[in-house]
Amino acid sequence: MSVKYGKFEMPNKVLVNEDKSRLNFAQFIAEPLERGFGHTLGNSMRRMLLSSLEAPAIVSVRIEGVPHEFMAIEGIVEDMTNIILNLKGALLRKLPSSEEESSRDIRALTSVIEVTQEDLDENGGFSTVTLGEVIEGSNFEVVNPGHVLFTATVPMRRQIDLKVMFGRGYVSSERLEIDNKAVDEILIDACFSPVRLVNYYVENTRVGQDTDFDRLVLEVQTDGRVT
Repeated sequence: MSVKYGKFEMPNKVLVNEDKSRLNFAQFIAEPLERGFGHTLGNSMRRMLLSSLEAPAIVSVRIEGVPHEFMAIEGIVEDMTNIILNLKGALLRKLPSSEEESSRDIRALTSVIEVTQEDLDENGGFSTVTLGEVIEGSNFEVVNPGHVLFTATVPMRRQIDLKVMFGRGYVSSERLEIDNKAVDEILIDACFSPVRLVNYYVENTRVGQDTDFDRLVLEVQTDGRVT
């Protein structure tokens, strides 16, 4: 004997609310859902958004004349440890390219930073070097080009080598695998995920005379690399 089931309620649209006072934030509302499916869908979406979206991140740095991460650099206010922390705040986005490259390939970026006496005189003896100056003319777009990496106090010219890799979630430096690693190359913990925060909660909603269906409210905040 076959059993005839009733209609399985599913959302016919998703309402999107954006708050202009909060950048990179949006609220998504889906209703109606069968009882219990609000938590099922909300928890699944939260886990996928936080752990499964790919994005590029800096995984290693090499600065000319700096052999290891536990040292001060002559003519620079920040020590190497602080510079590494600043590099962790880099937000990169891949530019469209016609080149056939594997998304998992490590990309090497090399730049030469030159600070002149004129630069120091114009800024009261200090010259800040930003992320946009270090990563310039590459296949990556810098979302926060004004992000300060270090502050120079004397004229200098140094080569900076960065390596960028695509990945998911958060990967500590101990788990990174980089071929042909140089002796003075410093590995960096990589936060690949472009999603900063995901919250969800479930409310009751009405379908006809029944009031025990689910309304799913999903709040998502990114770091600007994805909409």
